Amino acid sequence: MKNAPLASGSTVYGLENIAISLNDALTKPVLERLELKGGPASDSVILGFNQNADGSYTPDYPRLFPTLVENTDKYTLTAYATDTKGNSTQKKHSVRLLSEKNLVTTEKLKTLGVVKALKNQRQHSAGRHAYRAV
Repeated sequence: MKNAPLASGSTVYGLENIAISLNDALTKPVLERLELKGGPASDSVILGFNQNADGSYTPDYPRLFPTLVENTDKYTLTAYATDTKGNSTQKKHSVRLLSEKNLVTTEKLKTLGVVKALKNQRQHSAGRHAYRAV
C-alpha cells in the first residue's frame, strides 16, 4: 500500500516499493546499514541504499534467486540508524519479496529429441546450405 506502514509478513513486489523513514524529534538520524536475510538460500546481504528527495531511503537491488514458493521466499529486512548524538537503533521487518525486475518467465517450448541432425530439402546434414550451380 502506497504511503502506508508495511505490515509484518506483507508481500512486497520489488525493493523500489520500500521507503524507510527515520524520525527523531531532537536530532537528524541517518541510515547506517541495511541488511536483508532469509529466502530459499538463506541469503544474508548488506544492501546499498539511496536517500530520496523527501529524506526517506530506498534499498538497492541485490542478486537474489527467489523460488516463487510462498513459504520459502520470506526475508527479514533490518535497518540500522544513528542520530547526531551517537544513539543507535535497529528495526527488523519480515517480508515476502517478489522482485518483478529480476523475474523472467518463458513459454513452454515444443522440442523433438533426435539422435542425429535433421535435414530439410535445402540443407545437408552438416547444416550447410545446398546450392545449385546455374
